[in-house]
Amino acid sequence: RPRPPRRALHGGMLALRGARLGPLVGLRALATTPRDGPPVKYVTPRRRANAVMNAVRKADLERVKASRDPGLLDFNVGDAIEIRVLPYKSFDGPPDSIRGVAIALKRCGLDTSVRVLGVDYEEPVERRIPIYSPLVVDIKVLKRNYVRKGKLARRAKLYYLRDRDPRTYNLTTMK
Repeated sequence: RPRPPRRALHGGMLALRGARLGPLVGLRALATTPRDGPPVKYVTPRRRANAVMNAVRKADLERVKASRDPGLLDFNVGDAIEIRVLPYKSFDGPPDSIRGVAIALKRCGLDTSVRVLGVDYEEPVERRIPIYSPLVVDIKVLKRNYVRKGKLARRAKLYYLRDRDPRTYNLTTMK
């Protein structure tokens, strides 16, 4: 008994495999009635919702980037940076200054954040700061390539600095 033809995904198009149609035929060619029309790109509701949410996130990111300083992300991992942040739940008062070494940079749209490893009262402190937060006033690079004394960092994440002596990444002596 002959096998019925199988549907297979090939080259991004749904096709019949095993049928005597010659080369693989796309879904448009398989439409038998005029109401079938071209294939719908987002068939399931979940994929349609993902497409809509991605468009919303992209529009939000463009809006926030247009309102912020274009040089906000002008630093690399391993740089000594100072971030001025407004006090939490308060837009009044002077901004707090967070100084340290950028040990990680996560680029994820509006959720882009930086991990800063610094020293407060002779204790190592690590903070994760969202870059596009409305509480972030500005980011200033104190010294480029601070970790390797002028050379570029060889890793994307400098988590190994957590285990080192805090004096190696202490910025209190820097002007």
